[in-house]
Amino acid sequence: MTEVPVWLVALGVAAPLVALAGSAIAFVYRQFAEAKVRKRREFFELLKTFDDADSGFFSRLASTYRLREFKEDREFLARYLEQSKTYVSGTPHMAEMLKNEMQSTIDHLQSAKS
Repeated sequence: MTEVPVWLVALGVAAPLVALAGSAIAFVYRQFAEAKVRKRREFFELLKTFDDADSGFFSRLASTYRLREFKEDREFLARYLEQSKTYVSGTPHMAEMLKNEMQSTIDHLQSAKS
C-alpha cells in the first residue's frame, strides 16, 4: 500500500476549511450590507413620518425621538429639525411638546458631535 504524502492530506483538509471560511466571510459581509440598507430605509421612513402632518401627533413625536439614532446624519438632522420648528402646527400644548422634543433631539445630536 502506498503512503499518501502529508502535503496532500493537509491540502485535503485545508481546502474545504478555506472555502467554508470564505463563505462565512461573504455571509457576514452581506448581512452588514443589508443592515446598512435597512437602516437607510428606516431613516427616510422616519423623515417621511415626521414630515407628514397626517401621520398623527404621536407618530411624529416618536419619529423625532428615533432620529437620534442616526448620528452619521447629525448635521443635516439638526438643521432640518431647527428649520422645521417654525412649521409645527396643532393645538398649542401638542405643538409645544413636539417643538420641545425637536429641541431635545437637536441637543442630543449636537452633544454626540463632541
